[in-house]
Amino acid sequence: MKTKGDHAGFIWFVLAIATATSLWILFRGLILEAQEKEQVTPAYVIQVVDGDTAWLSIVIKVRISNIDTPETLRPKCSEEKALGAEATAMARQLMPKGSPVFLKDLKRGADYYKRDLARVVTPDGHDVGEVLIAHGLAKPWKGKRHKWCEELQKKEEKGEAKAHAAAD
Repeated sequence: MKTKGDHAGFIWFVLAIATATSLWILFRGLILEAQEKEQVTPAYVIQVVDGDTAWLSIVIKVRISNIDTPETLRPKCSEEKALGAEATAMARQLMPKGSPVFLKDLKRGADYYKRDLARVVTPDGHDVGEVLIAHGLAKPWKGKRHKWCEELQKKEEKGEAKAHAAAD
């Protein structure tokens, strides 16, 4: 014969399951929403073009959105070309051919040259743009190209020019 206490235990069990299910649905939704906001896209490196541009396996030419590096294709002075070569070499170290990378905040065809823009992160969590900035091989992107030649020539005039290759 069943007693009133047996039904109470069952009711508490059902309430516990309903509460756990509701919490799971709520937290799952929050996690999915956070992933959508983060916009992380996995890819593999096909080729690094220069310090702030690379071809990736998802058939895009991506420009690293948070930095500006010295030009290597059309530099305005020899100092810019040399520093651009250093930035390219470091970008190739950080993103060797075939290596996985993760793109954050990918924006399709967003720059002047219709390249896709994204922050590029290595599997060990290093933001490629931030690493290049830390090594003096890039500047934070401020909406226009940095005047590399002016800066480098002023440093040279003051005797402040540093040999990046020797410092690394």
